[in-house]
This record gives sequence, C-alpha cells and structure tokens, in this order.
Amino acid sequence: MNKKDMAKAVASRANFDVTEAQVTEILDIASSLFREELKNLEPGKDGKRGDRAKFWDLFIGELAQRNARTGINPKTKEKIQIEAKVVVKLKPTSIVNKTIE
Repeated sequence: MNKKDMAKAVASRANFDVTEAQVTEILDIASSLFREELKNLEPGKDGKRGDRAKFWDLFIGELAQRNARTGINPKTKEKIQIEAKVVVKLKPTSIVNKTIE
C-alpha cells in the first residue's frame, strides 16, 4: 500500500470529516517523526542490543552496527573490503505476527 492508497483508506474510514490531502500531511508528519526517532537511537555494539523504539503496535525499530568485513565481488571474484556501517532493523510486534498467522 503506497501513501496515496493509505490516505484514501484513512479518509474513507475516519469518523470525522477529513480530506485525503489532510491525511497525506499527517502521514508525512508521522513518517518524519519516525525517522527522527530512529536517528536518536544508539546502535548496539559488540553483539549487544542497542536502543529500541516501538512504533505504535506495528513494529520495533533498532539500530545495529555492522562490522567491516571482507567480501567477494560476484562478477570478478575479487576480494573487496566492505566498510562498517549502521543499519536499521525492524521487527514486527506480536500483534502484527498474530494478524498474519
């Protein structure tokens, strides 16, 4: 479901008058808040869990540190160095898991 579809669905199900444009603006704000919250988390280090943030009843966001490692270029089979980086891990909540079972 893309943002336009989501805005249309929310606007049609709301118990009050709201336009798709208003819902789209609200979704943009929620998305911005989500990104800001992830930006404020501290990643886990040395195999330890980092800060976590629960987003509604949908999922739990966490930053993880990926260590530098040696990889192989699949085309040339040449060994390459892959830099360390921080990645986002999203895990569904138990409510979401129960919904899809």
